[in-house]
Amino acid sequence: MNPLNYNASPDHLRGLIAQFGVSSNGAARLVGSQERIFRKYLTGKVNPPFSIVFCLQFYADNPGIVSEYSKILNDHYQKGLNNE
Repeated sequence: MNPLNYNASPDHLRGLIAQFGVSSNGAARLVGSQERIFRKYLTGKVNPPFSIVFCLQFYADNPGIVSEYSKILNDHYQKGLNNE
């Protein structure tokens, strides 16, 4: 993937997310983005930086990593919600 010429279209981003099977909020957490900003990427209001697209492509290419990492993030997120 060329950082000077990468596909940041909302359709492409949604297609990548569909490949590894998480919600848009889950994808935002996986790439370290705020959910509100990430939704703007998916609607085309804001172009995502290369790093976001690169991470989404990596997860789409390696879906097994997503399931393990997603479990860790969800546990961490739930503990934060419960003030543990």
